[in-house]
Amino acid sequence: MTAPGENPFAALGVTATQQTLYLTLLYNPGSTLGELAGMSEAPRPRLAALLLEMEDLGMISAEGAAGVAGEGGASAPADRAYTAHPPDAVVETLIRRRETEFIRARIEAKRINGDLLAAEQRSNPEKLVEVIDGLDAVIQRYEQVQRAAVRHVKAIDKPPYAVDPVSPNAIERERLANGVEYRAIYTPEARPSTLLDILIEVFDTCWEQATPLRFDDESGPVDVWPRLSEADRHLLTLLAAGLKDEAVARHTGMGARTVSRHVARLLRTLNARTRFQAGVHAARRGLV
Repeated sequence: MTAPGENPFAALGVTATQQTLYLTLLYNPGSTLGELAGMSEAPRPRLAALLLEMEDLGMISAEGAAGVAGEGGASAPADRAYTAHPPDAVVETLIRRRETEFIRARIEAKRINGDLLAAEQRSNPEKLVEVIDGLDAVIQRYEQVQRAAVRHVKAIDKPPYAVDPVSPNAIERERLANGVEYRAIYTPEARPSTLLDILIEVFDTCWEQATPLRFDDESGPVDVWPRLSEADRHLLTLLAAGLKDEAVARHTGMGARTVSRHVARLLRTLNARTRFQAGVHAARRGLV
C-alpha cells in the first residue's frame, strides 16, 4: 500500500492508518483480510481491528461470515470481501457524525457552565454581573453573545458605541438568516433618521396649515359667514358628528338625494371640501 503525505480526513476523526487502508480498498474493492495483509506491513490482528473501526465509521462495508481475532479482543471475518464507500458519501457520513458530537459537546458545556454559574451565585452573589474592560474585549464579547444566540438577541442601543453604528452588523444579518430574532430598544440619541426627520417636517407643515378644532366660546366674527337656517344648522351638526347621508336622512326624515343636495350646497357655502370639514368650520364660527 502507498500512503499519501497528507490525510484529508484528519479533521473528521480518521487516523492516517485508517485513511491509508481506505485508499487501498478504494482501489482494490472486494479485498479480503488475507489479501489486505499481503498488501500491508501492518500485523493481521491490527488490520482486523482497523476494518471493524472503519465499518463502524461507515467508511466501508463487507460481505461474509467467518471471523478472526483482532486487537483488544475484536474480531473481523477472515473471508469477508471489503469494499470502500464513495469518498463523497464517506465525507458526508463523517461530517454528520462530527456534527452530532459537536452538539453533544455544546450541550455538555452549557450544562457545566450552568452548574458553575449556580455555584458562583451561591458563593459569590456579588459576581452576578460580568464587568468587561477595554474596547477590544467589549467588541469580542458583543460578537460572542450574538453568535451564541439560538432564538433571540435583545439589546438596548445607547451611545457611546464600541463599534461604528453606521457600519452594517454582518453578524446580525447572518443570525437573522439563521432564524434568530433581534429586538432592540433605541434611545432618542442612538441614531439619526432621515426618514423620521422628513415625517416630522411633514407633520409640522400640516399642523400649521390645519384649522384648529374648537368647541369653546373662542370664535371669530360671524358676520363674514352666511346666515344659516335651523335645518342647515341641524344638518351641519350631524355632519360634524361624522354621519353619512343615509344616517342623516334617517335623522331628518329627508330623502337621501335631498340630503346630498343640501350637503353639496353647504360645502359650497362654507368653502369646505369634506362634510366633516364643513361641520368643523361651522362649529368654529359658532354657526351650530
